[in-house]
Amino acid sequence: PTRRFPPPPPPPHDDPAWKEAEELVTWAIASKHEYSPAHLAPNADHDRDHDQSAPFRHAAHQATRLHSLLTSKHPPSLLHRALRASCSSHHGRELDRLASHPRLHARAIHLLWKLDPFSCGGDAAKGLADLEAARQRRRRAMAMETLSSSRAASSPPRVHIAEEAIRRKERAKFVAPAVPFVHYSVANAHLHLVLQMVSCNSILARSAVRSLWGWLTDFGGRW
Repeated sequence: PTRRFPPPPPPPHDDPAWKEAEELVTWAIASKHEYSPAHLAPNADHDRDHDQSAPFRHAAHQATRLHSLLTSKHPPSLLHRALRASCSSHHGRELDRLASHPRLHARAIHLLWKLDPFSCGGDAAKGLADLEAARQRRRRAMAMETLSSSRAASSPPRVHIAEEAIRRKERAKFVAPAVPFVHYSVANAHLHLVLQMVSCNSILARSAVRSLWGWLTDFGGRW
């Protein structure tokens, strides 16, 4: 008998943000099963008293939303929660359905393998790029000022305090939105999900290893 990889600690289910992520995953996966368009009755849209197509449309919308999240990686906090919820939703039931039906969920699995968990996207990525550019400009300006003028003994503390104040504002504006990437929370959740999927279905091992190797070789150049 096969032994599954131990799951990560379950998220706090009483948190509305985690509930939203689990519902997103549950509905997205259900869009390929009980709420697949193939199961929708032909006359469901014409029943005005009871719109049977509503849950099918909602499931399709959530699937599109999940695919967009995996592609854009924005917002980072929702991406982190969705990756963890993929393992924990319905005590692993949704994970079983995702891994056991790779053809039905080919789009989602492809996006999971393609996802780079070490770099953020959207506004957070632009903010970090702007932050790095601003810090480089400040370093160049400070270096030029040091070379061009001699400073008094009391000047360095004031410059140090000003730099710390600037960095606090920068962390609140640019770093905080990207914290799940900066602290590797997304990478950890992603790795756990990949291992869980391979544990559920060994057929996915080859593509998972190829994806992992791609992350490692790509990330190695960023040290």
